[in-house]
Amino acid sequence: AIERILYRNKSIYDPLADISIWKEREQEEQKLRNWLREPPETFIVLLGPTGTGKSKFIDQVIQDKKNKIVIKCDEIVNSRNENELILRLAKQVGYFPVFSLLISMSNLIDGLASAMIGNKTLGFSSSADSEIKKILDTLAIALHDIAPDSLIRKHQKKPNKYIEPQFVESYDPADIPIVVIDSFMIKDATEREEIWNHLAKLAALLVDNGVAHVVFVSSNVGIVKSLSK
Repeated sequence: AIERILYRNKSIYDPLADISIWKEREQEEQKLRNWLREPPETFIVLLGPTGTGKSKFIDQVIQDKKNKIVIKCDEIVNSRNENELILRLAKQVGYFPVFSLLISMSNLIDGLASAMIGNKTLGFSSSADSEIKKILDTLAIALHDIAPDSLIRKHQKKPNKYIEPQFVESYDPADIPIVVIDSFMIKDATEREEIWNHLAKLAALLVDNGVAHVVFVSSNVGIVKSLSK
């Protein structure tokens, strides 16, 4: 199952409609806050047309959270080339890669080759796809290390339904990491299938192991079908 919050847009000004919408948003905000206090069980998807304040809404909800990562897909997929895409993703998640120098050297070599013979050379053997996976794998490990131990053990060890546990380990909901994947599968970049697949797999890994909550923010209703896979 995927938990969904839907944002609707209004085309004309109506004071009564405004009141209704704000009441709905207050209710949705409380619903989202409640979900984020519970152990991660499924994706949370925030859907709505462009310009309806989805990003501001989620920023407000998680502003006091200690362990949070916001991945802004629009900034990543609008990169001029694969190297820039990798560096932008790395910067957003706080990954400081050794390959940044190699990428700079690769760009220099490409530029020289292009100027001299009019053709671009192939990049280094470390492909963009493997570098993206390396960054996201590192992020998953880091989140696992800071997630509450009792939360992860709950997912890894299923209790015997016939045995009443003597105690339940507690955890502070504020300690549960949160990953926000904003502008996921935006319509003008649907051809970036690799990055969408990598992010969806990361989200599934985190939620399935009880490591972190994952919130997808998008204006593309098609993401629900895609994430259901």
